[in-house]
Amino acid sequence: MHDADEHRADTGAGCREDRGRGGRAEAGSDFIHVYGEARDFIENLERRKNMRIISWNCNGGYGKKIDKILELDPDIAVIQECESLERLRSSCRDKIPSKSFWFSESDKNKGVGIFFHSEFGIFSMEHYSFIEFVIPMKIKKDFEFYLFSVWAMAPKEKGKTYTFQIERALKRYKDILANNHSIFIGDFNSPHIEKPVEKTEFMVVDEFEKLGIFSAYHKFHKKEYGEHSHHTFYWNKKKDFTHMLDYCFASKAIIDGVRNVEVGTYEDWIEFSDHCPLVVDIEEGLS
Repeated sequence: MHDADEHRADTGAGCREDRGRGGRAEAGSDFIHVYGEARDFIENLERRKNMRIISWNCNGGYGKKIDKILELDPDIAVIQECESLERLRSSCRDKIPSKSFWFSESDKNKGVGIFFHSEFGIFSMEHYSFIEFVIPMKIKKDFEFYLFSVWAMAPKEKGKTYTFQIERALKRYKDILANNHSIFIGDFNSPHIEKPVEKTEFMVVDEFEKLGIFSAYHKFHKKEYGEHSHHTFYWNKKKDFTHMLDYCFASKAIIDGVRNVEVGTYEDWIEFSDHCPLVVDIEEGLS
């Protein structure tokens, strides 16, 4: 089931606070003040050459937390454990973009919200109920790609792991993933997708690589699978109990265009969720 907001709203998503970067300045110096503003403008212009995709498991109550994501100036935000658009409209209508979608079987409080804060052509695709929270969309901006928004859930089938939905999706969409620009982003909900504990577990990264798809975090930060300098999840919000659960996998042409990958810090985000956002900047204009 999905819901789309057809009412055009002024999101204010392109507005950023002026943090005065570059203004190390002497009091009363107009030149330094203008220089600081110019540098901010240039940095923002450089950022705007890229497409920014953010994934964040908000741990519910997104309407009360949306400003934290808007501060990051996303073009696309994929939000797990997000309440329905109907409920979001009642609390923060003016901050929800016109092209917004929400998917869940029945729980109005928790699903996957996909929010397009910039202009995109969006083409819906068949969404299979047996792969509930791997949601495919065909997207067009300066280049065309397939976006798969992920919230890996505990499977109903006995003996299967959280990666079972991922396994099903990779098999179902194999031809699309192998032959098109693709981005597979979200909460994979398993610390074992890089190095399974048991031989019977599905080796997610191997299957992605067979399709020419790689982790943006690992490629950008030059890490081997199993190595991290950052963590996206803090169990019970404990700083010393961490995992990497949130990923962005993308086809090689997109990976080559990745210009930055950031993970939110514990100090900035633990008040809002046990997850920190994954922020990926991708150069626009890929062919």
